[in-house]
Amino acid sequence: MKFNDKLIELRKKKGLSQEELGYELNVTRQTISKWELGQTKPEMEKLIEISKYFNISVDELLDEENNNQEKIKKQKVGFNWKPIIIIGIILLAIILFCIVSFIATIITIGKTTYDTATSIMNTAASTINDINSDLDVEFNVNEAKETFDEISNVFNEDFDTEVDEMDNEFEKESFNTTYTTLYQGIQNGFHVKNAINRVINDNLENERKIEVEYKETITKEQEEIINIRKNFEDFTEYMVSYEYDEEGYICKMIIKDI
Repeated sequence: MKFNDKLIELRKKKGLSQEELGYELNVTRQTISKWELGQTKPEMEKLIEISKYFNISVDELLDEENNNQEKIKKQKVGFNWKPIIIIGIILLAIILFCIVSFIATIITIGKTTYDTATSIMNTAASTINDINSDLDVEFNVNEAKETFDEISNVFNEDFDTEVDEMDNEFEKESFNTTYTTLYQGIQNGFHVKNAINRVINDNLENERKIEVEYKETITKEQEEIINIRKNFEDFTEYMVSYEYDEEGYICKMIIKDI
């Protein structure tokens, strides 16, 4: 679905007239009419405002146009690695889930063994105390149980820490892979603009912000990033690279003319 058709559909779902939608977006009814007729398209600032109003992403608003151009580019480039990468990520998630399940099973078995051993110790201690009461022999079950509890607590803490670290690593790889797989190295202007659109969306949705550097401008501000985006021509090639923060997440996109 093209942008103008999608705008008509979204407006009608809201039950708004062109004039009412124009009021919400601070534009005239004539502007809305031109958008819906496909005579003009809104600037990126308005696209972001429209996406916020209808609660969808900019990518979804431009989905059909981007997909059509993307298909043309993929036909020119050749082999499409994206499905293989997605399958690889899914397989990695399955492997991680199996590892966590295996470790959890070991812990469950260990806890069961610990409870059984504690029960046997309690019974044995009671028997020993009964037999040797005249000899003042005492078996301190509580101290032994406390020792077992300390060992179990340390084991559980180490396991929880490892699981948290694996979750953080998976989240980091998922975040970075989107950029490094699709938008790294020599890219044409069309892909560079798509990469910047993703930065805009991620910066809106996440506390972790990505800077964009192009020529003399380095910024995290949405308005300035949108202005940077206007510099790129679809069929001109640029070099795209990234910098990472201390936790290993992408924190800066660097774009250079070739």
